[in-house]
Amino acid sequence: VEVRLSPTEPVPYLRPNMTVSVEIQVGEEADALVVPTELVHDSASDAPWVWIEEGGVLVRREVQLGLRGDEDLQILGGLVEGQRVLRVTDPRLRSGSRVRVEGG
Repeated sequence: VEVRLSPTEPVPYLRPNMTVSVEIQVGEEADALVVPTELVHDSASDAPWVWIEEGGVLVRREVQLGLRGDEDLQILGGLVEGQRVLRVTDPRLRSGSRVRVEGG
């Protein structure tokens, strides 16, 4: 996206038509429950979901998303604080598969 900016207080090293990087923060939520973007499947769909472990079994859990960033997504529903979202790399694992989560 091309955007033209006009600084309210010009900085000496800025010149017309220079390329700059700008990060625009569009929202912030204190004490938000967030998970890394790569752990949320189908995040652009109407039914995003994550993998969690519940009672030694792999569970596919639908979640409701709030604010979205490049690295993290806010979870509004479907998870509670303290539940661990898993990265499942073995395509043979399905919802209901027995799993053991190790480490922190």
